[in-house]
Amino acid sequence: MATHSNSPGFIPINKLSETLGIAMPTLRRWERNGSMPASIRFGGRIRYWKTAILKLWIESLESMPKEVQAEVLQGLEASTQTGNTTTKNN
Repeated sequence: MATHSNSPGFIPINKLSETLGIAMPTLRRWERNGSMPASIRFGGRIRYWKTAILKLWIESLESMPKEVQAEVLQGLEASTQTGNTTTKNN
């Protein structure tokens, strides 16, 4: 069974928090109340978001200036490209 931690296309909550500059409890609250896309959990408690879905969500935020959107999207892309490995469990 493959685990998707640090897999290309997914970002864990700690990296998302760091990239957006938003505390993890705030991200959890936003997810709970539907203010942001739902996360996926792979075999545990750590939440992961699909990068493509996050990009669409960020681009849809009308209250966020376009320059800030571009900076956040660039940071999100960089976060998902560092340390990407897939682990296989038998």
